[in-house]
Amino acid sequence: MTRLDSIKIGGIEERNVAAIIVDNLSSDALLGMSFLSRMDIRLHQNIMTIHSN
Repeated sequence: MTRLDSIKIGGIEERNVAAIIVDNLSSDALLGMSFLSRMDIRLHQNIMTIHSN
């Protein structure tokens, strides 16, 4: 476990995010609940949008 000073995705930046570093992850990227719980996530007509709160 670690804590990220900041993480930025597109125009969204969050600071002080808890994280876990995983070796040999089969996908390119994985966002966990420690980041996503800070976001406003909406699904409309099969399109998911993520906005900062």
